[in-house]
Amino acid sequence: IYVPEKNRDYTEVNSRHVIKVLGEVAKPGRYRFTSNMTILDILSAAGGPTSSAWVKKILIVNMGPNLQTHTSVFNLVKFSKTGDLSMLPALR
Repeated sequence: IYVPEKNRDYTEVNSRHVIKVLGEVAKPGRYRFTSNMTILDILSAAGGPTSSAWVKKILIVNMGPNLQTHTSVFNLVKFSKTGDLSMLPALR
């Protein structure tokens, strides 16, 4: 569960431009997001995965305009061995 800081005003940024990062990262939280960012940018902003993170199965949950969700899994280990950009999941 992520509990946001009391001293930050999250209402200043449209929720479509914010991504929530939860789980085994150094700094879980909400981050500004632009359409040209990838999962690598988001992981970097969150301080990267911790040593206990399950980096072979990073769960991505994309939420659509009517609150429908689409989940996918990203294997950071496999990506780092190949560098195949087509493996990067879509974020929206």
